[in-house]
Amino acid sequence: MRGVPRLSIFGVRLAVILLAIYWILLFTGTHLPKVPSAGIPHIDKVQHAVAFAGLAFLLAWAVPASGKNVRTKMIIAFLVAACYGMIDEWTQGWVQRTTDLHDYYADCGGALLGILAYYCLRRWIFSPSSFRRRSSRGGESASARDGGAAKARNAA
Repeated sequence: MRGVPRLSIFGVRLAVILLAIYWILLFTGTHLPKVPSAGIPHIDKVQHAVAFAGLAFLLAWAVPASGKNVRTKMIIAFLVAACYGMIDEWTQGWVQRTTDLHDYYADCGGALLGILAYYCLRRWIFSPSSFRRRSSRGGESASARDGGAAKARNAA
């Protein structure tokens, strides 16, 4: 599998920038005074799951790894998100919010969903068949597009 160029802004990977911004917003949002919900039961659990799915996805994207290390990086991303969920729930008691074990379960479930989404997207984007689709424009192969110049150079 060939490498894909990494997006960067001023030499910093885009994944790291997005992760930092997201994490700051997540911390701020979970440590502000609680906003009354719309009356939908357990909506806060859904919010926790979605928030931590985003965090775990961005963590998995931001941690550099290649080849066989992808599984390890996904495990690391999940563990970091789960540990942060625990710290987040614990520190909410300091700002007049409730610490709830079920919120932590929602955090971990969301982190698993984020890792699963990262895994599926990575497999879909970086599968060998997607490289073949991208490299063949209009059904012709790369050698046909360059007019067989590579074959002519190798034959000479």
